[in-house]
Amino acid sequence: MRRRSLSELSGAAVLAAVTIGLGSLLASHLASYITSTQSLLNAGYRRAAEAEGQLLALTYLWSNATHTNLLLYNYGWRGITIQSLYLDGQPLGEWAADRALIEPGEMAQLTIKGHGLKLVVVTELGRAIALSLAPTIP
Repeated sequence: MRRRSLSELSGAAVLAAVTIGLGSLLASHLASYITSTQSLLNAGYRRAAEAEGQLLALTYLWSNATHTNLLLYNYGWRGITIQSLYLDGQPLGEWAADRALIEPGEMAQLTIKGHGLKLVVVTELGRAIALSLAPTIP
């Protein structure tokens, strides 16, 4: 009877050691996963917060037979570099800006080939800013 209780005690100790070891391993991997997920989320939130400082307003618009000219005003707190443009949902290949970086509080002239009703400006941070080109009636 003494041998049997000793082997049961040994078995319980081995089982407890294996359970504690596997639990520690699982906790370590779970902590690593949570840390990496949290850092990805923080980077996404930080990028979104930075992008929120990029704000454009269309202040004036004029056009001729082939081109549309726009005056854009950056009323945000971050500079804006235009990465790409979409006119009525189609990517614009031909466009020009009088400056590469529109600083906060500055205006820039943008010339696009063609005419449309909606212009989407995509910034270097990936923020899409939609501007209506439709005439407004007071």
